[in-house]
Amino acid sequence: MSSPVFRHCGLTVSDIDRSLMFWRDALGLELVARQSQDRGYIEVITQEPGAHVHQAHLRFPGSDDFIELLQYVTPRGEPRKLLPRDPGGGHVAVTCDDLPALLARLEAAGGRRFADPVALDHGINAGALVVYLRDLDEHIVELVQPPRPRAEPDHGGRKAATGSPSDPAEPEAVRDVK
Repeated sequence: MSSPVFRHCGLTVSDIDRSLMFWRDALGLELVARQSQDRGYIEVITQEPGAHVHQAHLRFPGSDDFIELLQYVTPRGEPRKLLPRDPGGGHVAVTCDDLPALLARLEAAGGRRFADPVALDHGINAGALVVYLRDLDEHIVELVQPPRPRAEPDHGGRKAATGSPSDPAEPEAVRDVK
């Protein structure tokens, strides 16, 4: 049996064209497919009688990772504003190399930040610049700008030791981060 592989993340939106301005135009995802589903399998898998859904499949540049936007024409859903702590909530994390510029584009497209960007001072992402914002339908998007790589000191041809008690080297197995 093969291992599972990430396929896509689906986000329900109120207006697919408006959401494309955020996810495609401002964030820079590539629109690879757009379609509508009326009843049939969409009705069966969602258990929504009379389901009519507009879909847009957006690919992250240089990858096979997708965001699927879904607008339910019928039945219409109710907007929800889940907090980061609420079960059933979640966020989409995006790595970028110029967080201030990307944040400005997303805010111009209607995104709303929680707070100013924060430089992480500890943990697995120490040194990264991070901010949470909401898209037009209250989905949480996390922007992460990794720390700039540091030049490795020359140790006379010997490989530098990695890690310390406060900054362990990356193990083969997943480590518990607190």
